[in-house]
Amino acid sequence: MPEMDGKERVKTIRKDNHFKNLPIVIISAVIGIKELVGLRKLGADFVIAKPLQSSQLMEYVEKCLRK
Repeated sequence: MPEMDGKERVKTIRKDNHFKNLPIVIISAVIGIKELVGLRKLGADFVIAKPLQSSQLMEYVEKCLRK
């Protein structure tokens, strides 16, 4: 992302009380265990590796809506 990376984006969203319950789904081509755990600790609800099918994305969106 041009302005900030995923970690910074999650931190920014979670700092704003208006968005503290907003589901965050990260989609990235570079996902390792360390990055996955770090993003989850910061408040990302799901971290998905690219490439993915639209049906997979819909599955995660549905999970977020049920939460």
